Amino acid sequence: MIHSVFPNLIHSIEIENFKKIQSELIDFVYNEESENPIGQLFSNRGGWQSNPFYHENDNLLFSSLNKEIDSYFSDSSIFKENLKISYTGLWLNINKSGDYNAWHCHPNCDLSGVFWIEVPSEGDVGNINFASPHEFTEHKSFKIYNSRVTDQFNYAEGYRVAPSSGTILVFPSHLYHEVLPNQTRKDRISAAFNLKIDMI
Repeated sequence: MIHSVFPNLIHSIEIENFKKIQSELIDFVYNEESENPIGQLFSNRGGWQSNPFYHENDNLLFSSLNKEIDSYFSDSSIFKENLKISYTGLWLNINKSGDYNAWHCHPNCDLSGVFWIEVPSEGDVGNINFASPHEFTEHKSFKIYNSRVTDQFNYAEGYRVAPSSGTILVFPSHLYHEVLPNQTRKDRISAAFNLKIDMI
């Protein structure tokens, strides 16, 4: 028998009836890009990234995202009650052909996430790739198990998730991750965010 201990939990949230708000969100992102075309440089290599302050005012992105996050944490049976969730950052991303995000993590917060707004339907759009926090200490152990074990327990040096429009991915902020290049000719549009979780 194998016991899996000290796992890292990644949450995938599918937004119901996302098509109803998708076009408005896409227009919102492109409008923000047109008003600030230079953007910011953080982990992005190419592409456009906004300032990280969209959680500080009422806008379509924040209201849409916050509704889903609040519902997931309050209505789900997997969390304790009386959690206080606050945002420490929320920003927009447009990755055009060849654009990617370098390895990074998100300090000074508890959970981070990505909200995929528009993902090309065909081609290699660029997965998000997580590095195991045990990459150094268990480097050799990762090599000795066969695929049956590594697949069952996600026991590997890395873990990839394919983006999908209308999906929110939430993960521990300490996990190092990268976004692989968008190899299509269409834009991949997303929002990213940081959360602080407190018990009240």
